[in-house]
Amino acid sequence: MKNRLKQPATEEKLVEETWDRIWGKEKIPEWDSLSQLILEVLKKEIGSPKNKKILEAGSGSGRISLRLAQEGAKVTLLDASPHAIKLSKKIFKKAKVPAKFLQASIFDMPFANESFDIVWNAGVLEHYNEREQQKILKEMLRICRKDGLIITLNPYRWAIFYRIGKWCLERSGKWTAGYERPIRSLKKMVDETRAKLTHEYSVGFLEQFTFLLANPKLKRFERRFLLIRDKCWKLNYLPGYLLVTILRKL
Repeated sequence: MKNRLKQPATEEKLVEETWDRIWGKEKIPEWDSLSQLILEVLKKEIGSPKNKKILEAGSGSGRISLRLAQEGAKVTLLDASPHAIKLSKKIFKKAKVPAKFLQASIFDMPFANESFDIVWNAGVLEHYNEREQQKILKEMLRICRKDGLIITLNPYRWAIFYRIGKWCLERSGKWTAGYERPIRSLKKMVDETRAKLTHEYSVGFLEQFTFLLANPKLKRFERRFLLIRDKCWKLNYLPGYLLVTILRKL
């Protein structure tokens, strides 16, 4: 299925502008089913977050990092979008949970080498080309301690229902996330870094259907889908919307 969106020349700047506009909207939920799935994957991979220094590199609202902080993690949130940082500060303040917040580029993060136990993000790499993805991964590795984990979750190339839904939204002019190229695997890219790809897998079977239901013609099925999702949550652990890549720094 061919991606109908052409990649712009000034990718980094356009991504920043696109997501600053998205995070500037007022009606962004503090929690949703996708956030829950990502949180469950993170906790499965890192174990107890208590006392671990964790950076979310490209943090958006920061709502998942908040849950990690509430379980004792020492979290830092970094995003290029001032609206994202403002939103995450508001969410943390409401919960009365401490954290560090930085507005900065993911390509040049203002941290010393080996500053964190875990560096992660979700829904970031797919907005950049392969060369830029490589630069981001190397920067994430730089600031991660030796034997620490880098975890990234991104739309999966073979999530067919997500791809169909995305294609329909693009065709109708209702796609709002800008350039987004789903990822097949990061293995080849990781082979060129000082890291070991410990494992890579896909989750989010049910989550991919939300892209189909974003089509107004299918909106009438949304309530039924939500009931199915709540009753059959474990189906989300089957291959689907997200590719999960786990790296260990050597």
